[in-house]
Amino acid sequence: MQSKKNPALKIIILFLATFAFSAETVDFFATVSSSKDSNMIKMTTDLFFAQFQTVDGYSVNDRRNENYDPGAETRNISFYAEIQEDTD
Repeated sequence: MQSKKNPALKIIILFLATFAFSAETVDFFATVSSSKDSNMIKMTTDLFFAQFQTVDGYSVNDRRNENYDPGAETRNISFYAEIQEDTD
């Protein structure tokens, strides 16, 4: 005869395993740059975003239309690119 606690134990183990293997969430923000070349900035941002989406273990939120606010509270990892041009 099986114990009545057995199904509850299986559910708890399944829940913990799901939690342990869940993806880390990343908020991908707009690129910061003083460059006037908006096409280059967009291309680079889109490339970084596309590559980030292919990394296993991460779920990426598209927030490319928003600037990163270091004072904002979030439980997610925040990412943004910073592009600087060489002035030589």
